[in-house]
Amino acid sequence: MGADGWSGHPRRLTAPELASIIRADSRLEVTIAESPVVLASPLLDHYHAVVLHYMNWNSRPDGGEAVWNGLERYVESGRD
Repeated sequence: MGADGWSGHPRRLTAPELASIIRADSRLEVTIAESPVVLASPLLDHYHAVVLHYMNWNSRPDGGEAVWNGLERYVESGRD
């Protein structure tokens, strides 16, 4: 599997199922982003929660430090 996958966690199959469970609550809207680069974007501030549905403990997803800095900024801002 690639850097963003693991055979025991087929995220492209399980992410839509997870989204479906969350969408069962009509008050919630779900967006699935394939690229971790979204975490570096100021658009992240428009979301109330982030769920990282990712599994590969041997490496980080692509995107560099900007991705991790963006996620850290989001969490420190008090968002959910």
